[in-house]
Amino acid sequence: MHAIKKQVFFYINLLLTFFSLKYKIICMNINLLRKYKKDNNLSYSQIAEQSGLNQPTVWRTLNEKSVPTIDTLQKLVSITGGKITINDII
Repeated sequence: MHAIKKQVFFYINLLLTFFSLKYKIICMNINLLRKYKKDNNLSYSQIAEQSGLNQPTVWRTLNEKSVPTIDTLQKLVSITGGKITINDII
C-alpha cells in the first residue's frame, strides 16, 4: 500500500509541475498580447468589444490575475488579424 501511495504522489507532483510550467509559458507569452495592445494604442474596453469578452476578463488576463481558458485566449488573439495566433500563446 505504501508503494502505491508513493507512486500516486509522484504522478500528482508530475502533473502539478507540468501544469505549473504550462501556466508560466502562457503568462510569458501573454506579453505578446500586451505588446499588441500597447503598439496599437488599444484600451481594455476596446479589446473587450472587439473580442467579445467583458472588460474585467480582458484586464485580468492581460495582467496575469487569472488563468485564461483556451476560449478566452482564442478570442483575444482573434483581434490581431493573424499577427498573433493561439499557437504563439500556448
